[in-house]
Amino acid sequence: RRFIIAVTTFILIVLLSCTNDSESEKIPDVKAPTVDFSIAGMPNTPGDGIVVVSTLFVVHVEAKDEGGIAKVEAFINDETEGFDDYILKIIVTDNSGNSSSKDQNISIDAQLPSITNVSITNGLIIGGSTNPVTFDVGDNEELSSVLVYLNDVIIANINDKNYELNIDTANLNEGDNNFKIEVKDIAGNIGNHSVQFIVDNSGPEITLEAIQDGQLIDQLTTLDPSILDAYSDISLVEIFYDDKTI
Repeated sequence: RRFIIAVTTFILIVLLSCTNDSESEKIPDVKAPTVDFSIAGMPNTPGDGIVVVSTLFVVHVEAKDEGGIAKVEAFINDETEGFDDYILKIIVTDNSGNSSSKDQNISIDAQLPSITNVSITNGLIIGGSTNPVTFDVGDNEELSSVLVYLNDVIIANINDKNYELNIDTANLNEGDNNFKIEVKDIAGNIGNHSVQFIVDNSGPEITLEAIQDGQLIDQLTTLDPSILDAYSDISLVEIFYDDKTI
């Protein structure tokens, strides 16, 4: 039978199995059950004998016994909660009281990867094809992945420690867009950094009602144009007459 145990640094969950076998046995059962387990997402036989896990990890237990399994217990340093060292033990007991166990050395990593010095910030207005973005990442353990998302779509999977990319706004919607960095370490800890930036690919809208094409002007006329932009402040207004700035 297979059992799944979720283990945290604060809570230990013990699963009990049910059996429909007869309550009485003519021949005493002195054979201990077989037990094997693996930690989800981790190699079964790491090279150094130590599995690095986060504060929450899932243990897959496989236990077999002809007389039926009575209980499956998980311990860290022989305690049901709280620990300082790193030994995970799984004990399987059958209906006759026979038990078997298996140990695994583990290293518990509670530190999330860090994401710093991100050059794109909340509310930043960008446009055009060239918008470089840089950032730094770090962790106390080895990193397993560095993913960059643009509006929930992966645009980069960085594995060469070159944390620099470019955003081309040509295919993005005007207005709010989301940029996210997701960093995962070998223990499964995930660090996230997300910002909302603004795409502005269009120029200001100009409305001029005081003068029309072909209009004869024979008196002082106030132009009073209306100049609006949805995302950016107006930085410069120029008025020309016969290609000369007035």
